Amino acid sequence: MPGVRRFFRETAYAVLATTAVAALLVVGFGLSGIWATVVSVTAGMVLGRVLEGCVGLVRAYRAGAARSAGDPGAAQDPPGA
Repeated sequence: MPGVRRFFRETAYAVLATTAVAALLVVGFGLSGIWATVVSVTAGMVLGRVLEGCVGLVRAYRAGAARSAGDPGAAQDPPGA
């Protein structure tokens, strides 16, 4: 099941980024046609991967901070230091 979950997570980030890039190209720059589609899908896939990586880093950082905050001995100096 983790493979299916990962597929849907990657797809969600790619769709979100592709929609954002397409909106920027069409509304912001007034582009249309096949090149706007190709560029938005390609850039959206890349930005989706970047966004997924950033979210993973934030989650790992929060998990590490919560883990070290829960250990009262982690902030103290080791004996003999």
